[in-house]
Amino acid sequence: MAGTTGNPTALSMARYALGLVLKKSDPERALAQFDEAAELAASVRNFWWYGIALMEAAATRAVHADPATGVAALAVVLDHWDRVGDWTQQWLNLRYVVRLLVRVGADEDAVVLHHALVAAGKPSPLDARRLDHAAAALGDEGFAAAARRGSALTGSGAVALARARLAARCRSPGRPGRASSSVVGVVTSAPPSS
Repeated sequence: MAGTTGNPTALSMARYALGLVLKKSDPERALAQFDEAAELAASVRNFWWYGIALMEAAATRAVHADPATGVAALAVVLDHWDRVGDWTQQWLNLRYVVRLLVRVGADEDAVVLHHALVAAGKPSPLDARRLDHAAAALGDEGFAAAARRGSALTGSGAVALARARLAARCRSPGRPGRASSSVVGVVTSAPPSS
C-alpha cells in the first residue's frame, strides 16, 4: 500500500477496511485485521480508530465466536466509548449488544435496549419479525413492561443496563468469565490512556 509505510494510523485504517471486507466471508481473517488495526491505532494513541477497530472486532466475535467471548469484548467497547465520550459510536455499540442479547436468548433485555434506542431516535437491529418473536416469548404484559422500561432510559441508563447485563452473562453459571486473551486478542488488553 503506497503511502502507508511507517504511518500507523494509515496502516490501521487499511487493516480496518480489509477487516470490513472479510467480516462476513472470512471472520477469522477479519478478526486478525481488526485486532492489528486496534494495536496500530493504540501505538499512536489514536483513541477513535482504536475504538472503531475494537468495536468491529467485538461485533464480529459476538456473531462468530463463543457468546461469552462476544460478551467480554462488547463490555470492553462500552467502557472505551464511555471514557472517550463518543455517543455516536456508543449507540452503534448498543446495537451490537442488542444483537448479541438476541443470539443468547435474552429477549427481555434485547427489547428494553431496542426501545431505548428507538426512544433516542436511533435505529435498532430488531425488525418486526424479531420483535414478534420476542413478544411471543415474553407475553404481551412482559413485552409491554420491557418496552416501557426501555423507552424511559437515558443514554447513560442504556449503557449501564447493557454493562450490567453483559457482566451478569460473564458470571452466569455454566458461562465462563472473561475470555482468555488468546481468544479475544487485543480486546482484553488495556486500552490506551486518554
